[in-house]
Amino acid sequence: MRILLCLDMPYLPLSLNGMAYSVHGIAEGLQARGHSVLVVTQADSADFFVNRDPNPALLSYPTFRSTQVAAELPKIMAQWNPDRVIIRGTAECGRIIEACRERRIPFAVILPLAAELLRYGFYEASFVSYVVQTQFSATRLKHWSNVASHVIHPMIVPDSYRTENNARDAILFVNPVPEKGVYAVMELARLLPHRRFLVVESWTVNAEWLAYLQKMTLPNITWIKPQPDMRPLYHQARLLLAPSVWEEGWCRVVSEAQVSGIPTLTTRRGGLPESVGSGGILFDLEAQAPAWAAAIEALFNDPGYYQSLSAAARSHAARAAIQPHIILDQWVQLLTPLHFT
Repeated sequence: MRILLCLDMPYLPLSLNGMAYSVHGIAEGLQARGHSVLVVTQADSADFFVNRDPNPALLSYPTFRSTQVAAELPKIMAQWNPDRVIIRGTAECGRIIEACRERRIPFAVILPLAAELLRYGFYEASFVSYVVQTQFSATRLKHWSNVASHVIHPMIVPDSYRTENNARDAILFVNPVPEKGVYAVMELARLLPHRRFLVVESWTVNAEWLAYLQKMTLPNITWIKPQPDMRPLYHQARLLLAPSVWEEGWCRVVSEAQVSGIPTLTTRRGGLPESVGSGGILFDLEAQAPAWAAAIEALFNDPGYYQSLSAAARSHAARAAIQPHIILDQWVQLLTPLHFT
């Protein structure tokens, strides 16, 4: 098959974010199985070029970057002639879907957020499938939009994240934005001045706001720019924090960390309980910082407790449903029968 993957966001290697890495895994996997792949994505913002290699390594498949993805897609389709299209659900998703329908190209729509509503006509037909990352999101989508969907977890290649270190001593937090719970992490750093916190940027955020936040940084917090290889950070991390405020569709870093047996402390929001499984500790959104701090101290001070939770995290990362070959099988099985009648 000739498969076009269409996103409304900046992409690798300059924009480092969970959705981009998930799409990259799908693209590489499909290509390895003999399918032709093209990724069409939003042009990178100038903000992504700060402190980055101006000549990054090329991806193993072709990409096309545009500031007007939906407007230029018909021309791209006419030239490249895809058999199937995978669309990352966006505000312009309706226009992209119309381009697919006009050319009678079957497509699948990825809806990454649990609370993401469909802002276009609902098409329940043989030429479209909807994909979500957790059963929570599937249930939410059905209740809110009356659309059935397939649950396919994000593509994570274990060897790209695996690291071993029995002397981990850092607390890791990725993507310091309000919806991910950055203020909760700042409060925990204040309550635990003897612990080392690593805060890793991911999404592009307003520069003034980020400067203000960093100005409040305590001595035990180290700010780190987005990293193309997270293994050095997971090598240091004893545990991961994911105190998300919004309803997560998955939270990719949880699964990345679990590959190396790193437990996660997280809020009970959206699909997070499914992504964490038994390999972490869940808190209600109303839980106060001292409760989180007590759990963190227990994981540092009780080796047996930590090892049991670490083993649970590693086991959860080894389950069949999240293995790359299973996920690729699911994508091929989903795309192959799609057709126009």
